[in-house]
Amino acid sequence: LTGCTDIRKASHFAFSSLKNIMYYAVDNKVWRVNLSSENPSAELDIQLPVDEEITCMKFYHHTQASNASRSYNLLVCSRNDEGEGFLRVYDGWHTEGVFQGEEPMLMLDGFAPIKDVIYREIITDYEL
Repeated sequence: LTGCTDIRKASHFAFSSLKNIMYYAVDNKVWRVNLSSENPSAELDIQLPVDEEITCMKFYHHTQASNASRSYNLLVCSRNDEGEGFLRVYDGWHTEGVFQGEEPMLMLDGFAPIKDVIYREIITDYEL
C-alpha cells in the first residue's frame, strides 16, 4: 500500500465487502484501492468541493433483508470552511463500488460537523 497516493495522510478509512475494496479520505478526496490486486494502487474516486474536508466515511451494515444492497452505499460526511456539515450517500450496489464521476444518490446539508452517522431501520416484520 506504500504506493497509494497520500495514504499516510489519510484521516478516515472504509472497507466494502462487495469487491474487496478499501477507501481512504485525505482532505476533500476519497481514494479507492482494490485490495485483490497483486500491486494495490490508489485511484481518485470522489472529489468534494475545495472548501470541504471529510469528517466521517463509512459503510453501514443493514440488518433488514430488504435493505441488504444499501450495505454497499458509501456514506461521506464533510464540513465546509463555515462549519456546515454535509452528508452524501453514494450508491455502491449499482456502481459496483466505483464512484468516480458519480453524483451522490442523496445529499443532505445544514448539519453541524458530522463525526459519525447511523441509519435507523424501520422494522415492519414482527413475530408475536
